[in-house]
Amino acid sequence: MHIIFGNDQSIEEARKKYLVLQLETLSINGEQRTAYCVVQPESIPVDEVSDLPRLKELHLAIVEAWNRQDYDTVLFGLPHVRGKFGSELDSFYLHLSDKIASLQAIQAEFDQKSA
Repeated sequence: MHIIFGNDQSIEEARKKYLVLQLETLSINGEQRTAYCVVQPESIPVDEVSDLPRLKELHLAIVEAWNRQDYDTVLFGLPHVRGKFGSELDSFYLHLSDKIASLQAIQAEFDQKSA
């Protein structure tokens, strides 16, 4: 997986040749930058091609849930996309689940101290 930064307009050219999926928006030097992954077409198994529109929608729903901090929805969706897209995004999905586990541990510790 290759990662590029931009916006929907700036990545249109890449979308003509590759599968481009939004990852997350980060604050870099005080500026909001959106990261996208570029998946080479040959990375996608033939048996996934017909299911690609649904998988892209599911990936986008997970990213949108992440942005809303709706972690239950993210965790619910992750098993359905792991191993898909030629496993190119599995490290990103692991990153999300690890971050959620860390946030939940911090929240549990805070709740325990507040009780």
